[in-house]
Amino acid sequence: MKKYYILQGLLLSGLITLLLSIGRLVRLGDQPASELFLFAGVMFTHLVLSWIFLQAVFHAWNHGKESLVRQWWRGLVGIVGAILLSYAREDLYQIIAPHSYIAEDLELARKRVMLLPAVKGMATGIFQYFVIYYLAMTQRVQKAKIEIEQLKKEHLETRLHLLKQQLSPHFLFNSLNTLKTMVAETDARQYIVQLSHVYRYLLNHNDNSLASLKDEIEFTDSYLAILKERFEAALIVNTTIPEHALSAQLPPLALQILIENAIKHNVVSEEEPLTINITYNGNKLEVANNLNRRISVSEQTGTGLQNIMERYRLLSRETPETHISSSNFIVRLPLIEP
Repeated sequence: MKKYYILQGLLLSGLITLLLSIGRLVRLGDQPASELFLFAGVMFTHLVLSWIFLQAVFHAWNHGKESLVRQWWRGLVGIVGAILLSYAREDLYQIIAPHSYIAEDLELARKRVMLLPAVKGMATGIFQYFVIYYLAMTQRVQKAKIEIEQLKKEHLETRLHLLKQQLSPHFLFNSLNTLKTMVAETDARQYIVQLSHVYRYLLNHNDNSLASLKDEIEFTDSYLAILKERFEAALIVNTTIPEHALSAQLPPLALQILIENAIKHNVVSEEEPLTINITYNGNKLEVANNLNRRISVSEQTGTGLQNIMERYRLLSRETPETHISSSNFIVRLPLIEP
């Protein structure tokens, strides 16, 4: 969210105006109080307008990670604007008080040095832009620290939750392997193998914030093999991922959550099969399913999708996109470069 430092701008403009007014009083000596107040009022207004303009320029074209060239261009535009405002300020004196000491002094200074307003505008513009940049960077650093602490807290809460649910996960995993050797039926053995693959993935990625797309796809295949025993032909999943995209990363279990949500909220039967298409589209993983909503469903809290959104917010500048039509529900997950 873009933040405009209004209070800081008013305080800074007031301080600069006070210093310039004192300097003018020392340089010119006695002059009518009305002249000094006029100078201070116009100068303060100019500085506030310059501050607002520079902030607008600073936030323009500011979308995520930027190139150094764009930052320099933005700074150059801001400084040019500040210079133009400086010329406008001195022209304003000539209009509102053409016979004042201030107007005469400015006219004399301009005749001596034609670029004097440009120098003044550049000096104040550079100083204000530096302050704006410093405040924005400070805010980003603080935000990053808060997000890191929040991520650590959520990670610890997740681990605590897993510890409460699983007295000994490795014991269960080893028991599955033992059970596989005790079962003679091929289909049952295969089911246990897929279940152990799923559980192995959960154990391996318990402490990870990201997983490769290749690992996610392999895990999803094992997860789907288990679901197929339940739904058979009623569940159709098509996966089309190019080889070059498999090294990209995304939060673990993101695919599993989306598949689980699709099954939870739609009818899955041989008469009305649920079709899920997982494709690669412009550095995003697209998960689309046809809509055949259940007539009676439990209250939809959206916790699964919200969980994915929250993890992306902490891990990446991009967030998942959702699109719903009369026949399809689509989620696009940004892929993170390793």
